[in-house]
Amino acid sequence: MFMVDSLGCIAKQDYGEELPPPEDRVYIKPEDIPKLPKGLIIYRGPRGGLCYSRRQYKELTGKEPDIGVAHEDRKRKEDDYEVKVNVLEVVDKLKNIAGSKVWKGKIVYEPELQVMIGREEPEVSEDFEFISFDAVVKVSERWKAEGDFEETEGKLLRDWAEICKYVKEQAITTLGMDEKDAEWFAKAWTIWRAWCSTDFGKVAGVLEEYIHEIEGDDRPVRKINRDAKKVFRDELGVTSEDISKYAKFIRQFLVSNEKIKEMVEKYGGLVLYRGISDYEIEQLNDILNGMMKKWIDEDVIDTEVRLMGTLYSFSLDANLAGYFGNKVIRCVVPLEQVYSCWFNANANNLFEEEVVVSVPKSGLKFDKIYEVKHRGPLHDLIGAHCTFAEDPVMELIGSIKRIAKDGTITGSDVLTLVATVEDETYRLDYDTLCRFFGKVVAKYYGGDISNLRKSVSEEVYRNLLYAVARTKVKIVRSKDEQEAEKKIIEYARKYSGGGD
Repeated sequence: MFMVDSLGCIAKQDYGEELPPPEDRVYIKPEDIPKLPKGLIIYRGPRGGLCYSRRQYKELTGKEPDIGVAHEDRKRKEDDYEVKVNVLEVVDKLKNIAGSKVWKGKIVYEPELQVMIGREEPEVSEDFEFISFDAVVKVSERWKAEGDFEETEGKLLRDWAEICKYVKEQAITTLGMDEKDAEWFAKAWTIWRAWCSTDFGKVAGVLEEYIHEIEGDDRPVRKINRDAKKVFRDELGVTSEDISKYAKFIRQFLVSNEKIKEMVEKYGGLVLYRGISDYEIEQLNDILNGMMKKWIDEDVIDTEVRLMGTLYSFSLDANLAGYFGNKVIRCVVPLEQVYSCWFNANANNLFEEEVVVSVPKSGLKFDKIYEVKHRGPLHDLIGAHCTFAEDPVMELIGSIKRIAKDGTITGSDVLTLVATVEDETYRLDYDTLCRFFGKVVAKYYGGDISNLRKSVSEEVYRNLLYAVARTKVKIVRSKDEQEAEKKIIEYARKYSGGGD
């Protein structure tokens, strides 16, 4: 249904089906509406964003749009935000503030050396000073310690508006920013500080909206909390430009340190670690089973392991990431995907070495998984690091790809499969594994499983049947191995054209 407003523009509620195609969209803010020509249709998307059709604008005016931001310019626009703040001066000033906290932690810049079993410390690391602007805010009498906030819905959120005002004052008086820079700094710092607080769940959806506006993304975001949207969008007036400028500041802040700069130059980005949740483990299960199914059905084996979503927190230290999950993944993240870090974290939690990054629509590729083998008490975190062993699932993915491409099955492949099925985190599908090896036999061993048996040792063959059977039963007996062998033979016959 169309609604003609008092300005003569036509507003339309739309939730995706009839929005103009991305290349035709021009995004606007509510204050741009009075400047638009009469009769122009304004589309409101599912997250409240506004846009209009470039084509219709040209039809009405006879010229290209000069109001708003075109879809393809949205991401490029970030480069137009000039940030003149001297990051090194900011860091020096923070260190000299009474009550300021600096935590000396470890930054790992040769991460592949970290996973040596039995090492409690990274083999190559450096002392690194972590500092947060939060310390400046906390020494103020106007700050209420996070643990003292009332848990009443909305109460905590309203306090952020008061904090933002104080942050702006301190950005001017303590850091020496001019009023214009202090404005975007205070707004963006405050909402990212809320991300690093007990209000995380309330601001996450709002922050993802901003990230999607900046990157021209149309994916769904987490649930939008109305109170958070009211506080940050309406009351404080935080804009995507504020978020972009702050992101540039944070990136400068990071590479102002020589060790991080060295890491970015060597690896093409920040080497980061994340303790992964049960939901993300489910994604891995889908990938493991899905890549085999795709090869069985389509003869395609090109699945990459990726973390999906919009915003995620990582750590510079795999040991620390181990306190947030039983599995830890490693990613190399380009600097331009970083939006915030420990600079806006709780000053008491600097040991987390947090870095917040955006995830592309195609996902964030990770190349290693570490299993947490030892946990020290959290209060002994700085002195008691975890010990890691590399998880076999990444090796299994490599094995599956190689077996699918040339049919070669090694003892190492089978032992990796056994280790993965023994780890009940991963739930490989019994029928999918039987189908997979059935097709391998059909494609590379003439459809006769005895040819496969002859190509490997008896021990490797028995371990293979054990691993397949183990996905169905916890205690594997010889009859279970025989059943698995029978299933593989049935599928080998089917894929050889000998059965339905």
